[in-house]
Amino acid sequence: SRLLGLKATAELDQDPDNSDWGQFVHATLLAFHQALQKQTQTQAQTPAKADLATLLQRCADAQMQQLQTHMGEAAAALLLPYRHAWPQLAANYLAWLTQDSNQGWSFTQGEFLPDPPRTLALDAPEVPLRLTGSIDRLDRHTDGQLRVLDYKTTAIKTLKDKVKNPLEDTQLPFYALLLGAAAQQIESLAYLGLHESE
Repeated sequence: SRLLGLKATAELDQDPDNSDWGQFVHATLLAFHQALQKQTQTQAQTPAKADLATLLQRCADAQMQQLQTHMGEAAAALLLPYRHAWPQLAANYLAWLTQDSNQGWSFTQGEFLPDPPRTLALDAPEVPLRLTGSIDRLDRHTDGQLRVLDYKTTAIKTLKDKVKNPLEDTQLPFYALLLGAAAQQIESLAYLGLHESE
């Protein structure tokens, strides 16, 4: 039961948890950047900071509504911590985004799934290992280089501890494998800490 992660689920237990918060943040940022891409393509300019905040909040409201619908009306009170934490996280994110875009980076794609799926050649070539997974975010620099970002809603200290031993952290190198030949264009792979207090 420990190896497979099996555990009894309490009946009607739908309380939101850290996983739900992470999914909410991921979905909100994906919707925001996709909407921003469309807006920028039609207007040929980046919206003002106030407009960015409005667009991000609109995406967050839509995702919060979906989460509440999924969990049921009774979960509305349980989502209050999310509603409380979101404005600070959003403000921090937009400050980072402004600085990042000034350095030449822009969102290219979210939830990237390689097509066709990648395989990893092993010593036994007749049994290649199929790689499955999606990359949270791909960015492109004005000079053409790629950057892989993985959103993390955990505390920054937790992330720093995670990457102290590079042999223990295999997630980012795995994403490079998912990119196949495009991995040659990667300038960097990084975790983007999205914790509301940092």
